[in-house]
Amino acid sequence: MSSNNKYRVGDFVYFETNATAPYQIRRLDELVMTPNGVEAKVTCYYRRRDISNHLIQQAEKYYFHESDGENGEPLSELERHQIKHRELFYSRHTETLPATHIRGKCAVTLYSDVEPFTSYVNKEDLFYYRLIYDPNTKKLSEDRGSMRIGSDFQCDIQPLLTKGQEDPRFKQSWEELQWHPKNAPSNSEVDSFSTAAKGVGLYGRACDPATSLQNPYLINAAAAASRDITLQFAHDCLFKAGFDVRKAMSLLLPDGHPVVCRDELEVWSSHECALFESALEKYSKIFPDIITDVLPWKTSKSIVEFYYFWKTTERYTRRRKEKMVAKDSRLKQVYIPDYSKPNSSVLYSRTDGTERGCECCLVGSSTQWYAWGPPTLMCRLCSGCWMYWKKYGGLKNPDKRDRLEARKSAAAAGANSVASSNASTPVPADSCGVGHQKAPSHHPYSEASLGSSVFRCTQPNCTKEFRSKDNLATHLSQVHTNESEVCYLR
Repeated sequence: MSSNNKYRVGDFVYFETNATAPYQIRRLDELVMTPNGVEAKVTCYYRRRDISNHLIQQAEKYYFHESDGENGEPLSELERHQIKHRELFYSRHTETLPATHIRGKCAVTLYSDVEPFTSYVNKEDLFYYRLIYDPNTKKLSEDRGSMRIGSDFQCDIQPLLTKGQEDPRFKQSWEELQWHPKNAPSNSEVDSFSTAAKGVGLYGRACDPATSLQNPYLINAAAAASRDITLQFAHDCLFKAGFDVRKAMSLLLPDGHPVVCRDELEVWSSHECALFESALEKYSKIFPDIITDVLPWKTSKSIVEFYYFWKTTERYTRRRKEKMVAKDSRLKQVYIPDYSKPNSSVLYSRTDGTERGCECCLVGSSTQWYAWGPPTLMCRLCSGCWMYWKKYGGLKNPDKRDRLEARKSAAAAGANSVASSNASTPVPADSCGVGHQKAPSHHPYSEASLGSSVFRCTQPNCTKEFRSKDNLATHLSQVHTNESEVCYLR
């Protein structure tokens, strides 16, 4: 049993849903055994051919390299063509597919500024992604965090106060003293008063019909009366009474009625608890969505407080054990044998009577031919080019149409970069390099996706640019081991 045929949760794999189309690239999230066989819940990754040309042009405007070889030399037309086949767009869209449609493993990694583009082409079955694609809204965004800068996210720094000077913003005291050890009673007196507060709470619950119905058992009522909120109330009463135990006892029974302290775990009804547990399964710990869709009458404070109280209950412990048992019973891996059924695109005989070769590499002989493209054109690919097309979604060598589209996209990107540079502050020619360019101001992700700083290597004959200082330092240590000069441009 070959390890290449074993597929585990977390692997990136090829899926074949159409015999005449390229493979789909998916990540295995879960393997489920069903009466019809094993099904895989997967996360979708899209190729360039799967999204609109408008979004492709937006993406190329601000992150495509015109020169990104291993030593900074310009990429050849063939390299630029093949690099596009390795680019994917990550999405949070999931779907369920039969595991028998798996056709092999691949690798997908987040694009790194340190690695040259050619490093992805030199390895088989390796892809990279940088942007997130939302198939519902048809929009792109970057899969990188960004610092939130501004008065909405950081406080305004006030002038330094001299010694003894009072802050003019605080003209009144906003604090309320809750405890001071001065004249505090002994620990035994505090414990006795706390026990009395628990007894008052138990008596109050017995006098409340609603509470008696909710907790008909004495042991449950006693446990509720002994929770931390009752102890905190007892300490507050002692402090308000100046640590006079007799005076504090009167605060436990104002007007002869016992004070009952309840936290969120006791206030919530069993129906509300069930709603919260079901919402937690669906939304995880995204409390704003739980409030909006399931419990709109609850506040954020109530939801968060109940969640942490709920984690101390037996219901949570039992639920956690059930999830662990279910997780252990799930499939960890699945064995899929090599697919050996004939493909519908296989050409067993040449029906046109010509000696037309492969549309990609132009060879005239092959162990197997495959029909490719519209049937009216009668195009064919050799076995090697067919497998490349199935894996990477394009021909290995660019045809006339690919060359024309590449020239158009390069011209459009150049025009946009010139317009952007004219609209911004010019950068000295001796410190400029070809590489990542800032998006135009009208680009929808120019400010949200791109950082405000570009870190450029100023070593001779090196035009690399980076988004972070760490990536630049890594580049210097790997490529320029004896140099450390860096130029920071903003």
